[in-house]
Amino acid sequence: MIWQLSLQMKAGRRPRVFEHGEQYRDFIYVKDAVKMTCDSLNDKRGGIFNIGRGEPTTWNQLAQAVFKALKKPSQIEYIDMPADLVRQYQNYTCAEMNKYSKDKELVFGYDTDSAVKDYVQNHILLDHQW
Repeated sequence: MIWQLSLQMKAGRRPRVFEHGEQYRDFIYVKDAVKMTCDSLNDKRGGIFNIGRGEPTTWNQLAQAVFKALKKPSQIEYIDMPADLVRQYQNYTCAEMNKYSKDKELVFGYDTDSAVKDYVQNHILLDHQW
């Protein structure tokens, strides 16, 4: 999503977000997801574990982090949810981390702002002319 928002901004458009941007997702930076996956390889319990932060973030918060990382003014274009998505769209998702974190301390290297900043600096700004 960070990539898509930044492409819209680079094209001179305001990033588009459904409704009022208050839908929640449990965003986790890939570097933290990889760390958690590697840590679970040594877990003797085995099984299926959720990988996430266990903290919901709104689309608005994510978009604001992109604006901040790109040093651009905050200008979101809110659009209606497409009719075919209204019934199936989940307005709230958040990983349940109790099974993973049992007997483990959850330590993340990146919050939303620092994850977006790292991604923007290492992937978006390096790959494209701004």
